[in-house]
Amino acid sequence: HNPTTSPPLLLPHTLTPTQQPWIQSIEKRFVSKEEKRRKEGKIRNKKEFERMKREGRRRRCKKVILLCQDHSSFKRTDRLSWFFAHTLPIQPQSISLFPFSQLFSSSNSFNNNNNNNNNNDDIEKGKEKERKHGMKEEEIGREGCKVICGIDEESICYGDPFLLSNKSMELSTILHWKGSIPTSPSKEECIVKYGDEWMNKGVELYLDQETECLVVYQSYRMVISLDISPSMATIHTASNSLLFDQISIHLEQTLRRMIQPISIHLSDDQFDLERENEENGYLEYVPLLYTTIIGQGSILECFKMNIQGVLLTNENFEYHWSVIKNTLKEMESDVVSIYKRCSKDTLAYSNHLLNIVQSAAFSLKCLPSASLPSILLITDGVTYLPIDANAYDSILMLLNREDISCSTLLVNRPNTNPSHYGYGYISDRETLRYVAHSTQGVLITTVDDVPKPKTNLTLSQRSNDSERIEYQIDSLAADLSSSFRNISSTIQQQSFFFKSTNPIHYLFQITPSPSLTSFLSSTSVLFYYPSSSSNNDIKKEWRSIEKRREILIKETGLVNSITAIDYSFPWNDMESPPVPVLITPVKKYTMAIDILPILKIRTSEGFQLDQITFDESTQTRSIKLFMFWQPNISLFYTIQHRAGHSSITIDFEIVAFYEFLLQYTRSQQNPNASSTSGRLSTFITNMVEADRMLWYLLSQVLPCLEIPEDSNEWMQAKQLPEYNNRFWKLLTNMGLSTWHKWFDTEKIEMISKLNLASPSNQSTLTLPLHERHNQVVEQLEQKMLDWSSFSFEGKLFLKLLPNYLPNQSQPSFFIVQLAWETIHLAIVHVAFYNIPSHLRFQSILQLKELFHSFSTEETNDGVTVLPKSFRPLMIRYDNISKSSSKSVKEVSDSNSKPVMGLSVPPLPSIPLSPSFPLLLSYMPNKRWIWKIENTNTQDLVIELIIKARLRQEFLLQNNGGVLNFIKIIDLDVSGEDQQEKHNLPCFFQYVIYRAGEKYIITEIWLEPQTGFLNTKEFPLSAQDGNLFEALKQWVHETDMHIIASLSTFDTLIQKANSTNEMPTVQNQIDSEPIESNYRIQKTPFSLGNIVACSRTTTSKSYEMFIEKGSFNGTDKTNTLLYNLLQHTLSLLSNRNVPLGRRDEDLIERGIQGSICFEKVLNSSVLILSFLQPISSVILEQKFQISFFECSRENLREPSRSQLPSGIVESLIKSSSLESNMHQIEHSNEKELNFNHSVRHPRQMSIPVDLFCRSMSEAHDRNFVKVLYSCLRDGVKIDGRDFKRGIKTCQEYLLEIDITQFIQVTHRWKQSSQDAEQTRQRFLKTLKSFFSKMEGISEEEYYFYLPSETKDLVENQSNQEENEEDDLETIEREEDEEEE
Repeated sequence: HNPTTSPPLLLPHTLTPTQQPWIQSIEKRFVSKEEKRRKEGKIRNKKEFERMKREGRRRRCKKVILLCQDHSSFKRTDRLSWFFAHTLPIQPQSISLFPFSQLFSSSNSFNNNNNNNNNNDDIEKGKEKERKHGMKEEEIGREGCKVICGIDEESICYGDPFLLSNKSMELSTILHWKGSIPTSPSKEECIVKYGDEWMNKGVELYLDQETECLVVYQSYRMVISLDISPSMATIHTASNSLLFDQISIHLEQTLRRMIQPISIHLSDDQFDLERENEENGYLEYVPLLYTTIIGQGSILECFKMNIQGVLLTNENFEYHWSVIKNTLKEMESDVVSIYKRCSKDTLAYSNHLLNIVQSAAFSLKCLPSASLPSILLITDGVTYLPIDANAYDSILMLLNREDISCSTLLVNRPNTNPSHYGYGYISDRETLRYVAHSTQGVLITTVDDVPKPKTNLTLSQRSNDSERIEYQIDSLAADLSSSFRNISSTIQQQSFFFKSTNPIHYLFQITPSPSLTSFLSSTSVLFYYPSSSSNNDIKKEWRSIEKRREILIKETGLVNSITAIDYSFPWNDMESPPVPVLITPVKKYTMAIDILPILKIRTSEGFQLDQITFDESTQTRSIKLFMFWQPNISLFYTIQHRAGHSSITIDFEIVAFYEFLLQYTRSQQNPNASSTSGRLSTFITNMVEADRMLWYLLSQVLPCLEIPEDSNEWMQAKQLPEYNNRFWKLLTNMGLSTWHKWFDTEKIEMISKLNLASPSNQSTLTLPLHERHNQVVEQLEQKMLDWSSFSFEGKLFLKLLPNYLPNQSQPSFFIVQLAWETIHLAIVHVAFYNIPSHLRFQSILQLKELFHSFSTEETNDGVTVLPKSFRPLMIRYDNISKSSSKSVKEVSDSNSKPVMGLSVPPLPSIPLSPSFPLLLSYMPNKRWIWKIENTNTQDLVIELIIKARLRQEFLLQNNGGVLNFIKIIDLDVSGEDQQEKHNLPCFFQYVIYRAGEKYIITEIWLEPQTGFLNTKEFPLSAQDGNLFEALKQWVHETDMHIIASLSTFDTLIQKANSTNEMPTVQNQIDSEPIESNYRIQKTPFSLGNIVACSRTTTSKSYEMFIEKGSFNGTDKTNTLLYNLLQHTLSLLSNRNVPLGRRDEDLIERGIQGSICFEKVLNSSVLILSFLQPISSVILEQKFQISFFECSRENLREPSRSQLPSGIVESLIKSSSLESNMHQIEHSNEKELNFNHSVRHPRQMSIPVDLFCRSMSEAHDRNFVKVLYSCLRDGVKIDGRDFKRGIKTCQEYLLEIDITQFIQVTHRWKQSSQDAEQTRQRFLKTLKSFFSKMEGISEEEYYFYLPSETKDLVENQSNQEENEEDDLETIEREEDEEEE
């Protein structure tokens, strides 16, 4: 035996003559030195096998327990393949293990509390021994699972030393040792070398068909669906309480018993289990349990989410249970209010079981895909199944393909008298049992009445009181006591955590014992009296088969005898008698095909293994499968293969009651597809067609696959598109949608990620988004083409893998299909053929790594692989009709133009709910409806929002005009007290689309995942709504800023040429109802948003007079100058713009309260001027005007958030995906700016410069005007102000020749006395029109002041003095009167 090789998954078989040449060519091409060495080693292994058998080291394994870490690598078909590979071959694959007694040292006992922090030295030693012995770590459990323990017929337990030594690396979270420390055996004890190969020296345990094989997983995901239909509001007379109140009791007990530690003892002997075995110890198995609890009523509106994805442990159960109870109370109140609003016809509608199962299956997709899925329905059984529930590819078949078990817990007693039920609410237990058994689930009922809950007890007392509830399991397994002899677990854990691969022997269960058969054959009528003490043997025999529900009879004449039993019909405390059924052959045919591929197909369709037999005389092996098609109607599918033959024989049989078989026989003559028998005929026909297509694939399609022999042919095959063209055509003709039947399929969802970091080529930033997406698609397909072995039309890529299995004649490959479902969203379908489960898992990881490392050459755009399925949660509005929405004015999408290269046509109406209405009740959401009448403004709003969301690291995908932005948020679900953290991804969606001509709708949707987002400030709880509120505020403030900016800009442009006074608009959000179901958002008028996004900003200071006096805080000169400055600014601008009450952006820039003016340059550019108020002049001693050049194209998201910076940073960088790290590594940003975009200062544009110059020139002229006015009015002016005003004035020189005047008056000669006299006369003449400027000593300055003006000024001055005197007189007289 060679432990480094995997067991064959395909059974040995002979080939048809047409297949022989193809197989021979394949073998010839793949023969290598390694295979020759393997063939030579088989001889040595066979000798060693015989020697081990003689020495007694090969023993039969009675029970084996396997552990799988990832459910996707070891599903239901993989479990069956593993079981067949170890049991069906003539020399089955054995397991090399060591007795646990050799793996422990009695001197190394330790405290149970130190189990997680020990064995570091042993682990390193184990790693070193693996390297020395040539055993790589990935080879441990290379079949997708690990062997925890195996038990032989002598109840001796065996284990894997390498698994034990590496337990803390991978399994420390779920496996704990209790007792002594395991030690790794030495090299001589473990491994011996034969030639170039290593071989274990442990005991070889071989499996057979009777070996009990149990499979457990590292993690589980469970959805518990609570029945909240009207029937749950009835009173249960046995406990005098509502059935809905019992849900809380059963739910608590189920969860408590699921999270208890499971003890796996190291012995199967009953004596060892009854005593404490401290010497050997035991394994404590605590798997991870992710739980979702939902409520489903009889109508869709009654779907309620209680809690999703909570990781339940013993440490956090009390906290989560308190939350669950409070949510149950809220759910009850909400459901009652919903039912009150419904009509009587709606309430009369009974529960549709498939709708409940579909809702639960939908919730399962939101949980980790690596966990084993299961569904538990807690209901009273008042439900029904539609007629198409058992059709081919129905929901039950899909559950089996996904390995989802659907179990039911009945809240009433199993033997409850039907008279205790409410009128019209009869429990259909047979339907629930059928659904459970069809999906390998169980039906859980209570043995005794549930005690009435006591409100005056503490939580621990209530828990202990409820633990008295005993449950019984109705499963297909005949007896589970032997399987769990050495396992201490609850029945809930046995039902959901342990998966068995053993035959069920269901045909034997429905076959009566020989004594009863002989009795029935001799008696026409059997009377059964429950109270009679006679016929005790018959009574005991009847009770033994009473649990079987069905009794198989061989003659039709016994039907009347069985049905004539007096069973106190109609009501009795006992269950109904078993149904007599007959077995009838239906179809039989022969096919040249292997056993295992067809077994995989049947297992994925819902068939279960019944029995395996081998006839020594004919060397014929028979494998019988069965399937529940309807209650009391089963299909048996038997495969027979005779040694030495290349074909198998398939036999269909129906086991059903007589009336149905009679109807089925008649329907073969007169087919009726709508009848029950007609649907069964269609079902069988589909199965036969599936078998034929499988034969077609194996015998016709796969032989056409040509594999090059050398490197030259490989190069030619890469360059020739028509290479393997026949193979691709035959394969695609089978239908890509049906590949899940023939191949092992997996799905990967990914979204193209646009990198907004500055690349080397700046021109690529302006490329439309659809062109950048096309570059991603083209270069990704080219990379896949280089990676693959062959391709077809650039959409299908085939990758060949080496032959990992011994005696493998067929090639191993997998096919990758890239399907872009929407713009930017791709579904990668991966189909595996002839590849073991563990290699499928590794191939998926390598494929994801390939996508992670991909980036385009110019723009560094790439793709992001989503951590879980997003497609079921995606918000769509595919089918919007007037009947399902409030109609608005329809608009044709022919006039809509692309936005950044994306087509965003408007929807004809405002939708009431998404295309998948369940999401409306499943996910917390918020909608805003914005009324924007300008189409160009709508385009710009959508463009700015796209840029803002991409900067916030959202992922974009476009679906028919609905832009969906996705953010992946990692939530901590482990709790604060847990040392090891467990994160689950949560999808947050932002949706924007158009509706009608003038509406833009924005929505946010958050997946209801339980957990916390750890931030630098404080953790945000998703369950309490804190995370949703933070996301809503973060998104809404960005949208409000963008939409308010554009709306304000349009208002300013529109009012620029208007003469009407603009009304003052408050800076707050108002809403106006236009429909009864909608409230339209009214965007605020906010200049601060425009100012914050201005293209250029400049501030100018203007001179003012040196204050001499005060006039209301400012002297008269500066007051006049301020008024002229404001008047000039109004003349140069279009109009005055009133400001709101409070604007944070204006306050931040210190311009709140200023006087604002707008100057429109063109339809997309304007200048906003803010003049400081008069009160600010007193403090700053200057006139200051701020100029902002605002452009529509320069508007963007806000540069700050009202949320704390730590929360904003966590929201932006909320995911730990490798794709995000990949984008960060390729960016050239030196610093991550979490406050959105980075602003770079720009130079003042020419229009703004001209406007500022005009304003400065006008202010200089105003300064001179005020200076002259003050001089004229007698206001004292500082000489420095006068000189500054003179500099602005234009200077004119005026020369006056007085020579003739002097000659006439002074006879041609003037003395010094005459000169002075003449000067005085000149000054007298000058003063009649000018007045001298006082306070300037250097020079004499005069300003123009006419005599009449001078008199007026003097009179005004005298009048003011008289008024002051009169005022003083009045004040003096008043004082005297008071005295």
